[in-house]
Order: sequence, then C-alpha cells, then structure tokens
Amino acid sequence: MPIHNASGIPGSRAVRSVIYDLDGLLLDTEQIYTDAMREVVRRYGKDFDSTFKRRIIGRPAIESARYTVSALGLPVSAEEYLRERNQLLVQRFPAAGSKPGARELVGHFHRHGVKQAVATSSPRELLEIKVRNHQHWFGQFEHIVSVEDADVERGKPAPDVFLAAARKLGAE
Repeated sequence: MPIHNASGIPGSRAVRSVIYDLDGLLLDTEQIYTDAMREVVRRYGKDFDSTFKRRIIGRPAIESARYTVSALGLPVSAEEYLRERNQLLVQRFPAAGSKPGARELVGHFHRHGVKQAVATSSPRELLEIKVRNHQHWFGQFEHIVSVEDADVERGKPAPDVFLAAARKLGAE
C-alpha cells in the first residue's frame, strides 16, 4: 500500500504529532507494579483485587499510596509504603519489555517525520530505570514528560502531563 501521509492510511488526515502514555501502552510494566504492590501489602497481611487496583492506577504515586494505606489499614505511612514499593520496582523495571507493536508503531511514525512524545505519571527516577534498556527506541521521542516536570501542575487523571507534552511538540 502506498504511503499517502504520515499515518499510512490513504485518504486520512496527516498525523503531525503523537503523545503516548508509558506504562501499559509502550512498556509492559503493569504486572510489575501489581506484583510489587501486592508483595508490600502482603507483608502486612493484606491483599487487593483488580477493583482496588483500578482505583489507584495512573494516579500520582503519593495519592495512590495514601489511598492504599488508608483503605487497607496498613500500619505504615504512605511515604514508607512508597519506599518499600519503589525498592521492588527499581529491581524489576529493567526487565520490562515493550508492549506488542509499540516499537513498530513508534518506528513507523519516526521514519515518517511525525513528532512524538511520552507523557507519564512516573517520577523521573523510576522513568529512567524503565527506559534504561530501551535507549535506542526511546531516542526516537522528541520529549519525555514526567509528572515531576516543572510545567506539570497536577498528576493524572488531570491532563496536565499530556498538555505539557503537546506544548513541547508545538501541538494544539
């Protein structure tokens, strides 16, 4: 099929920029998060199910930690819970692989000159560990925006991280 525009779809409008979420879309990290959270709460004789996980997924870490500690009645502070969880994540993130088709999609848009960015709720420290073994691939992004960046006021579910990525790409 001939390429008629950057999207590769004949008759469609040209794609000029793309913003991706990181976890669960580009990198297969969701199970790593789940396993680490489950391991920490089990230390205190607790567990959680998929309904609980849906309440915290994608939110800023401290907000999720406060909810988890409160809802499960954990005998630690939210900050201590995060320290325990993050120790496990730091060990496990280097093994995170790409989601099926993610590398190919990013490569396709890169070859066609489409500007791309990543927008994530991950703090910079964990973000850098996640992408460490994917440097070539992540080098195809013009920008990688973290929830900790100065121009991101609020974490998800607020759209701030995506809006910051759009501004950096020069997109509306």
